[in-house]
Amino acid sequence: MIDYSKMVTTEDKFEQAKAAKKAGIDQSRDAALAAGFEYEGHVFDSDSKSIQRISAIATLSLLDPTFTTPYITKDNQTITLDALAIAGLGAAAATHEAQHVFKARLLKDAVLAATNRVELDAIQWDEPAA
Repeated sequence: MIDYSKMVTTEDKFEQAKAAKKAGIDQSRDAALAAGFEYEGHVFDSDSKSIQRISAIATLSLLDPTFTTPYITKDNQTITLDALAIAGLGAAAATHEAQHVFKARLLKDAVLAATNRVELDAIQWDEPAA
């Protein structure tokens, strides 16, 4: 007697491929989130600790509109930010995050909607040329 309970169907393989594609999108999203972002001609770190720092100084700048602080950019330049620049930096960080989070969501929705391997394989995390 043949035990069919452990047989992997074509549908199972396709669902596994979809899960792998979604995991790959998550990895690409996380890498893009941590890659840094540009604001006012400088590139800033965007790892989770850097985003915490940006959020902290943004809070301080809201409490004191005269607040200024030195800040180290991704390429280790020390610049001085005033409250207005800090607000812009916070907005740029938020835009950077939203851009990649929602891009990932759209791609994962396309994965969920894919009905065959050709459609699935066409879904790619393409980065614009630098």
